[in-house]
Amino acid sequence: MVPSVHANDGGGSIRIPAACNGLVGMKPTRGRTPTGPEMGLFLWGMAVEFAETRTIRDSAALRDALAGPDDGYFYAAMPPRRGFLAAAMTPPGKLRIGVRDRLPGAAPISREVRSRRNATRTLLGELGHECSPLRVHDDTERYNESSVRFWAATLGYFRAQFSAATGRKIGPKTVEAQ
Repeated sequence: MVPSVHANDGGGSIRIPAACNGLVGMKPTRGRTPTGPEMGLFLWGMAVEFAETRTIRDSAALRDALAGPDDGYFYAAMPPRRGFLAAAMTPPGKLRIGVRDRLPGAAPISREVRSRRNATRTLLGELGHECSPLRVHDDTERYNESSVRFWAATLGYFRAQFSAATGRKIGPKTVEAQ
């Protein structure tokens, strides 16, 4: 219906829905797009503001339009040598592309997904790119434990902040159980 929709991402909230819906979802580098007053440290700087779009070209044009830091923030991404749209419209030459057969901690991929992945790999090869298996040694349990601790600490902090801002005690009457 529209070429882009607002989205933000601190743990996958741009990328995951885009991947599930055939959209383009890129998480910009921290400091690349403005976050608005007093929001630059949301999730300790991990959260960014951007969008989901229909095409890479739309994402690139939107990144050019939005690029720039917030005034007064202590970090900002260096501006690119040329615009994102110009880069997106330039043929990339031969690329080396790593392909993962399975995500850490995830179930094996279905036959349909495997077939589509293989078709994509074949197409990329026909376009002159080199695709090879990507082997990453993930410590899934350690990652999951650190993620749970990070989110628990973050939610505890923001719970106290929201309580102070609203003057209301956080409890079953003010917060939904999940």
